Amino acid sequence: MNIIIFEDGSADGFYPVSLTRPLWEIRSGAFSFRERMENFASSNFPGSKIYLHTRDYLAPYFREKYPGLKINEYPADGETLLVSSTVYPGTDIAGLEPGSSIRIGGRTVAVNVPPGMISSDFGKIINDGSVRRMGPGETGSPSSIVGFIWDLVGGNSLRISGDFDFFGNRTSFIPDNVTILGERGHLYIEEGAIVDQQVVIDLRGGPVIIRGGTKIYPFTYLQGPCYVGRNCVLSGARVREGVSIGDCCRIGGEVEDSIFHGFSNKYHDGFIGHSYVGEWVNLGAMTSNSDLKNNYSNVSVHLPGGRVDTGQKKVGCFVGDFVKASIGTLINTGSVLGTGAMLVHSGALTPAHVPPFRWFIGSSVENRDWFQGFIKTAAEMMSRRGMEFSDSLGAVLDYLYRNQ
Repeated sequence: MNIIIFEDGSADGFYPVSLTRPLWEIRSGAFSFRERMENFASSNFPGSKIYLHTRDYLAPYFREKYPGLKINEYPADGETLLVSSTVYPGTDIAGLEPGSSIRIGGRTVAVNVPPGMISSDFGKIINDGSVRRMGPGETGSPSSIVGFIWDLVGGNSLRISGDFDFFGNRTSFIPDNVTILGERGHLYIEEGAIVDQQVVIDLRGGPVIIRGGTKIYPFTYLQGPCYVGRNCVLSGARVREGVSIGDCCRIGGEVEDSIFHGFSNKYHDGFIGHSYVGEWVNLGAMTSNSDLKNNYSNVSVHLPGGRVDTGQKKVGCFVGDFVKASIGTLINTGSVLGTGAMLVHSGALTPAHVPPFRWFIGSSVENRDWFQGFIKTAAEMMSRRGMEFSDSLGAVLDYLYRNQ
């Protein structure tokens, strides 16, 4: 079985984090969508080969980042399963017969393409009228698909709880010097993590997962469901339910119902809630966001096609890669901060949208000619974590700068 994880044109719904990564690289729960599908395939399609499809300008960088992955390469023949990038797979996909498809709300979730058809255009395969939809009476737990970035945040507690089963059967290293509230069987601390005394882990609302290499210093509170990735540092943090923290983040202050993709800093006091934060973001001391309007009305969010009513009252902010926020920055409810934006605190709340590479300074958004300075700063930030700023990453950022 060949499996192709494809982008279906819904990248705008995950703006701004989708500007700099394929949709299958976006994180929710304990995994990215790619990792989740790889886990699913290993259980349901042993020996399958996975191929990944993304936008052309992203492919060179992610080929370099993941040299073992087949990105924008496709099998010549054989039975092939097409799966959309932002799917939480269920057993209905595992039981999909050749020539069959699963669609939800007009979006294609999966298509089982018989041998001999894979050389056809993706769009024709996905929309081919001869590919039937799964009908009532066919068994299998239903897959689900998401179309907007705020849905990732809203469903994160559920995803972490479901992902815990992946870790639950492994040996869990639990230090004796940690205060644990609730059932210890809901805690997974990977070998190599360091959890100090005066740390409280609250499992009464859901599981907590802590990966190897992470250091959790005294006076930190972790409330499940919660996931903390590898090589993170948590110092005096109050991490409430529904939080996923990707690898190599530094977290302090209060965080609630939020996703940090990786390599980002929120190391000081301040509040981030109901938000998605990309990679290589630095949030200065006391930076805080609002996640509830004063009149308790639904929050609308800026997307490339215009403002969209989320249908939700608790919505924070959505922060693209390489965003920098000075000390004391105040982020308004539903604000969207594009890749490379610079926020300089002046007492004003951020606007609904700060476009990529713009400055918010003196209560206004400015387009400054500073791209080369931005690149230099990004390279310096990465070098401080032992990472190299590659030419292929520079090409992605240059493409976005020229096409903003």
